[in-house]
Amino acid sequence: MNKETTVIELQPVSGQLKNSSDRPKVIVFPPILLLGAAILGTGLQLTWPIHLRAALPVRMIGGIPVLMGIALILSAKRCMRRLGTNVRPDKPATAIVSDGPYRFTRNPIYLGGSFVYLGATL
Repeated sequence: MNKETTVIELQPVSGQLKNSSDRPKVIVFPPILLLGAAILGTGLQLTWPIHLRAALPVRMIGGIPVLMGIALILSAKRCMRRLGTNVRPDKPATAIVSDGPYRFTRNPIYLGGSFVYLGATL
């Protein structure tokens, strides 16, 4: 089966791409947001501990979403780099990626981070 990739390159209009107003207005980077939630959760666990009876099996099962999330993040980054667009959310997009994990979700890096967070909390 012949697999084709469609690349849509975004062209600046009258130099707008160099204008600072053309950049995404990211307030908080998603990894920082997930790290903050993890720190808050750890603080709550230390303050009011919840003890699970089957801690070891739950932790082993938690490794599955962690590995899935890491694989999803790496695959999405590889697709973005292959097309030459920016991975960082504070930089403007130079191409629209529609293959790899982007066929199934609009934000696979954020979804992968959520999987890692979910698995780490187990």
